[in-house]
Amino acid sequence: MSEWVNQVEQHPIHDALRSADAALESLLAQQADRDPDTTERLARIQQVLSDVAARIASIDAGLISLQALNDVAQPVQRILDSISAYQSSGQSEQVAAAHNQLENVLVHLNSIPVPRTTDDVDGIREAATSLRRSLGQNVRQLEARSAEAQDALTSLDEQLRAVEARMAASQERLDARVAEAEQRLAAAETQRVAVFDAAQGERERRADELIAARSAEWDASIQQQRAEHAELMNGARAEAEALRKDIGQQTTKLVEDIEAQKAEAQNIIGIITETGLIGGFQKEANAAQKAGTTWRITAAVALAGLIVFAVYVFATRAGQKTSTTWADVGWRVFVASAVGLFAAYAARQADKHDRTRRRSRRMELELASISPYLHSLPEAQQIEIKMDLARRLFGQEEPADSKSDTTTGTQADLAKLIIENASSLIPKH
Repeated sequence: MSEWVNQVEQHPIHDALRSADAALESLLAQQADRDPDTTERLARIQQVLSDVAARIASIDAGLISLQALNDVAQPVQRILDSISAYQSSGQSEQVAAAHNQLENVLVHLNSIPVPRTTDDVDGIREAATSLRRSLGQNVRQLEARSAEAQDALTSLDEQLRAVEARMAASQERLDARVAEAEQRLAAAETQRVAVFDAAQGERERRADELIAARSAEWDASIQQQRAEHAELMNGARAEAEALRKDIGQQTTKLVEDIEAQKAEAQNIIGIITETGLIGGFQKEANAAQKAGTTWRITAAVALAGLIVFAVYVFATRAGQKTSTTWADVGWRVFVASAVGLFAAYAARQADKHDRTRRRSRRMELELASISPYLHSLPEAQQIEIKMDLARRLFGQEEPADSKSDTTTGTQADLAKLIIENASSLIPKH
């Protein structure tokens, strides 16, 4: 039996009813600006949920079906969710949705038994009797208060009429005083206008006299200032003319100095430019000479290695009486070809760098000697020659090499490369 009671007492419907009741109490206690329909729905929801909680609490747990509690708990939980949503968003549609769930609560509430005992009926009867007595007392109190209110209303009406009479008498006295004040004000205004007119005439006369005196003084002052102004203008024009001539002379001299400095700057820029170009070709020639020397040494070392390898092969075969096999011939040819190709490639690279060195040296000499050569020529002819030289130097494609750098790796190519590059082993000057 205790297990069944625990299941009923620990049912989730109790937590849902308590949470809903707390939320409804909080909402109804707030003085929120909500429409009457929403307030009425909240009150009805609270009433129904309170009745559900009272009915579950008043009945013996052994007489309640768990299925009935589950059926009631589902709409109660939905009501709680809608009330919580209304607290967050303030949308009255959530209250309407919660109110609609009351129908499901009331339908399933009938599955929970209601206690019917003699004490309950007697309690209901006593409550009805007490209600009738309370209603009778309230009716008698209302009648007594209505009579008192009627008497107070009659007394208030009499006082109101007395106040109206006193107000009428006060209005008559006020009208008389206003008329008297208007008459006094009209007389005072007439007197003030007369005084003002007399004072205004006196002020106008004095103003005319003062204006005439000031006009004479101003005319004399203006004539004197005109004469002084004319004298100042003549002096200023003479000074301005002298200053203009002086500034013109200084400007002419300054322009001549600027032109001279400009020519000097152009000359310096030309020298710097030529020096930079000469230095660039000089660096390229030095780098090509260094790389050519390195490749020539590499080619010489490779050829020396090839000669040493040939001597070694000859020496080893001279002391042997066995016949030469194709395998021996193959690896000797392979080693000789590899060393020979590398030597030929190094010789070709040395020759290419030597051609680059000679071309850069020639450009360096040409650029270094162009300025002394053009010094005695007219400026227009100097510019023309420099333009021809610039077109020849800049924007030109690299001259094509007449010799092919590609090899196939055969013995014929090796012999051809050795014959073609034999002269490259000797430094050219």
